[in-house]
Amino acid sequence: MRRHVSVREDGGVSSSASAASNCRSEAKCPSSMRSSRVSWRFWPPLFPQITPKTFTCVGACVVYTAASLATVFLNRRLLSDLFPFPLTLSWLQEVVGVAAYLLLSAVGRASRSATETRPEAPASSRCLARQPSLFLRRTLTSSLRSPAAASLSTFFPPTSADARTLYRVLPLSLAFVCMVGFSNTCLKHVQVSTYQVARSLTLLFNMVLQRLILDIRVSLEAALSCGVVCLGFLVGSLDASTLSLAGAFTGAVSSLFQAVYTVHIRKTLDNLGGAHAAVMFYNMVNAAFLFPPLIWVTGECADLTRFFFSEAENKHALPSLAALNSASENSLSPARSDVAGSLEALVAHGHRGFFQSPFWIFLLIVASGVAALFLTLSSFWIVGLTSPLTFNILGYVKACVQTCLGFIVLREKASPQALAGVLLTLSGSAAFSAFKRKDAERAKEQPQADLRSDPATGKMSGKVADR
Repeated sequence: MRRHVSVREDGGVSSSASAASNCRSEAKCPSSMRSSRVSWRFWPPLFPQITPKTFTCVGACVVYTAASLATVFLNRRLLSDLFPFPLTLSWLQEVVGVAAYLLLSAVGRASRSATETRPEAPASSRCLARQPSLFLRRTLTSSLRSPAAASLSTFFPPTSADARTLYRVLPLSLAFVCMVGFSNTCLKHVQVSTYQVARSLTLLFNMVLQRLILDIRVSLEAALSCGVVCLGFLVGSLDASTLSLAGAFTGAVSSLFQAVYTVHIRKTLDNLGGAHAAVMFYNMVNAAFLFPPLIWVTGECADLTRFFFSEAENKHALPSLAALNSASENSLSPARSDVAGSLEALVAHGHRGFFQSPFWIFLLIVASGVAALFLTLSSFWIVGLTSPLTFNILGYVKACVQTCLGFIVLREKASPQALAGVLLTLSGSAAFSAFKRKDAERAKEQPQADLRSDPATGKMSGKVADR
């Protein structure tokens, strides 16, 4: 007997037998429900290549790109003039990430418990619950029984800070702390458009670490492409106005720790059974405890204290109300122009003061922390579902978009050296990814060619036999 499997709107799968037990006849359901069910039935024939894993990978790539761009631009805005403390900013982002994870996990856990303890409804009510109207769906989204709230328990499962597990994730956390700290320090000294040039040595360190640790050989073409990337880094470093020496050094060190971090992600995921969210949570908890000693050792704590005290003492000089009143009593036109200019200065300062106030800085830090949370989560998804090569290719695409936005939106300086460095690093990275993909395909085809043999004679066939 052939059983038809249909996909429900809440993501579950139900057979035709269970659907018949829940709703006796499709005639009892409204026409909108039947049309929706028909659309779901025609979905697989129209898109046969789209699998749940493919959909998850595409979603993870989109989330990673958006979160990465948001993190870079928010950090650049904060580090440029509002909050020039990269290590403190990194620590606050981890604290915000831990708090956001716990909040989303609590909402998802409450949603799941509310859904499981819901009383049994009749068949017609369950049929309507599976196919709610658009208004009802939007209303239920804000409640604990909504599909959106219930999915939070899947993406942010409840975890507890186990000391043994924290110790097992500690090597990954050390590489992560160094990577994020040097990365934000680099972003403080460079432009957004040349940030990719400063971080381009990740390819070189990845290639070296894969050869030393994983014993993975790299072809000559890939090595030459990596040389083009290094040449772009050197050319971009010649222009101190767009890429300073401090930015180049911190970017190179950050690239080294990013290569170590990428290698340890897959190893840590394998040790913990592939639990992406759990590894991310333990990593953020470790980072929240590792950053404060670094802030104290580097002297950033004292600089932070002086910064806030100097901001409190050195306020912008503004005309007082008494001066404005005395000037308004004079009927001469110069005085009137002075009053108008003073009022305009007050309005302009109030506008600037809000976007430089501690409240606005706090909002930007919270937003960057949430973006960093989804950036870390999506990076675990991509590496766990695909491969580090796919993760690197996505990083290059994001770098192209980021460079264009830096030149167009922020109107940053585009010197010939900076443009040459950007073009060399991006072209070398693209060529490196293409050659690495060919190497991976060649490595997959080699065992298949070795196994093709004649079962009667035992001789190798195909390309291997012709050698």
